[in-house]
Amino acid sequence: MLDQSVKLTVAVSFRPVNGSITTGAVPLRQHTMDIVLVTADSVRADHCGWLSGEGEQSGPTTGPSITPTLTALADESVTYTSAIAPGPRTLSSVPVSHTGVPFACNNFGTDEYDERAARIRSHVERFETLAETLQDAGYATLAFTANPWTSTNTGFDVGFDEFREVGRSGGEIWSRFQGTVADKPARLFDRWVHNDTWFCRWRTFYDDLLERIGTTEGPVFAWVFLLEPHNPYLLPRSDRHESSTLGMYSAVLRANSFLGQVDGRTAVDTSINEETLARLQRAYRDTIRSVDTFVDRLLSDLSDDVTLIFHSDHGEAFGEHGTYGHTPTLYEENIHVPLLVYGTDRDDTVESPVSTAEVASIVRACARDDDLRPEAYTTDVAAARTEADDAIALRSDRWKYLRMGDRESLYDLREDPMEREDVSTERPDVLAGFREKRAEYESELPDSTSDRDAEGDDEVKEHLRSLGYL
Repeated sequence: MLDQSVKLTVAVSFRPVNGSITTGAVPLRQHTMDIVLVTADSVRADHCGWLSGEGEQSGPTTGPSITPTLTALADESVTYTSAIAPGPRTLSSVPVSHTGVPFACNNFGTDEYDERAARIRSHVERFETLAETLQDAGYATLAFTANPWTSTNTGFDVGFDEFREVGRSGGEIWSRFQGTVADKPARLFDRWVHNDTWFCRWRTFYDDLLERIGTTEGPVFAWVFLLEPHNPYLLPRSDRHESSTLGMYSAVLRANSFLGQVDGRTAVDTSINEETLARLQRAYRDTIRSVDTFVDRLLSDLSDDVTLIFHSDHGEAFGEHGTYGHTPTLYEENIHVPLLVYGTDRDDTVESPVSTAEVASIVRACARDDDLRPEAYTTDVAAARTEADDAIALRSDRWKYLRMGDRESLYDLREDPMEREDVSTERPDVLAGFREKRAEYESELPDSTSDRDAEGDDEVKEHLRSLGYL
């Protein structure tokens, strides 16, 4: 059993099935290049131009026009065409990407915010994060995050010299109307005025981000977590290409029923008509365009001496398997995500599966003297799990194994990329192999811990509630 009194330094991130946790310090140098890690919330792989031809799923036509900057960068980058998120939502994915270590088998509840926050905090306190590694190596570490699951309350500020939680500046207007008939409209207006929660967009903090990177001495590691592609897909007019103001807001209101929700959540409904769905998808595509514009501006404004790692924490569903947004399900639209590394001397296209749990190792490698070895982070089978541990997916280059509760299914992604036909009965040999891999993966997970010391933060809870998590 791992000693809970000692925080672990992970030298090689956990590779499902093929390896195990290894401890020991990572040798780093005083690197001259800045490193920027951009995490974009809720971006599906098939909505990225350089990946849209790789097993494209149902939904809107996608192509290079949605991500022109990133698609051009892909030609000069290490790109992973089969990158799989460790989980289908931020709280089951990003803590793993920042430590390189999968969650222990769940010994926490997942119904209440305090339980979820405690699990995240326990994980990032137990295992060394990539920010801590780079901080120890002499990097100035900065973070700008718009997602409330990655906050000081969940321990994500550890290792960062400067940690900015953007999109949490409102509340003054709403407080004047709480408990009145104008409560809900006032809450929406407050968020709009202060660029808060759903209205927090990268343009509201970009100048501050650029100034902090540009004025910080020494090599800089900056992490930016963008919220644009997260439901409800609201953008300013300058970033809208397909969706009109009327179309965007009407689709969001019809799909989420903001004013009708008792607590003001933005949880996407389980049934959406075709017209509303089409408008939602147009708005979603515009949010990805906005992320692409952010990358374009950032690289234009920074010096050439920068390494950029771009990925998403999970995907987004639009009814392919009966769900919308990012519920705890593990189909390709939920977990197949983009991952590219720009600014090294490599431009490989890697088709073997890779878990974005490897982001931590990739960032560390970019800070070492060693050349980046793209294939070193791949695996025969990449794993994804829900936060409640009631579902697991194992994804190889051809096959996809799912276990949800007591139900198992198997899909041949070459013949059935949309995961419509369960072939577990026809291929018992493949199913048996995945059962063995699942057992091996589960046997190598960290020991469980039951610490529950995260305290509730009303402001964070309200932010998460507004995004549909609570």
